[in-house]
Amino acid sequence: MHPEAIGDIDFLDLPEADRLALALVRLIAASGGRCPTAQTMLWTLLGRSGPATHSGLAILAARLAAESRRRLTLGQPCCRQITWDEAALLALLSASQRHDAKAISTWIRRLGVDGASTLLQHGLAYAAAALLEGGFALAEDAAGLARPRPLQRSVSQAG
Repeated sequence: MHPEAIGDIDFLDLPEADRLALALVRLIAASGGRCPTAQTMLWTLLGRSGPATHSGLAILAARLAAESRRRLTLGQPCCRQITWDEAALLALLSASQRHDAKAISTWIRRLGVDGASTLLQHGLAYAAAALLEGGFALAEDAAGLARPRPLQRSVSQAG
C-alpha cells in the first residue's frame, strides 16, 4: 500500500462522478496535460463540455503542481487506492461546483497553496463547471474522505 493512501477507501467505492474526475486528473497529470485517451474519453462521456473539462483539469493540475509548497501525491491511473491529496482535490472540485468559497479556500490550503493564482482559480472553476454541465456533480461528502479518521480501539473490560 502506498504510504499516502487512505487505507479503507477503494477507488470503486467512490460515486461515478468522483471516479471520473479522479481518473481524469491522474491521466492528465501523468501525461503532462497531453493525454489523447483523456480527451477522447471526455468527448465521448461529456460531449461538448468534454474539451472544456480537459482544459480546466489540465490547467488545474499544472497550476497545483507549480503553486503547492510541497509535492502532491497522486496514484497511478489504474491504482485502486486513493491518496489524501486526491481526496482533497475531489473535495476542492466539489466545493467549486457548489460555489462554496470557504471550502475552496480550505482545500486549496490543504493542497499546500497559500494564495491561488488567477490561472489556478480559472482552471478550477472551468473544470468544475464543465463536469457539472456534462452531468457529473461530485459528491458533497468528498470532504469526509480527506479528514483523518479517528483510530478505532477495542476496549475490553476485565471481568
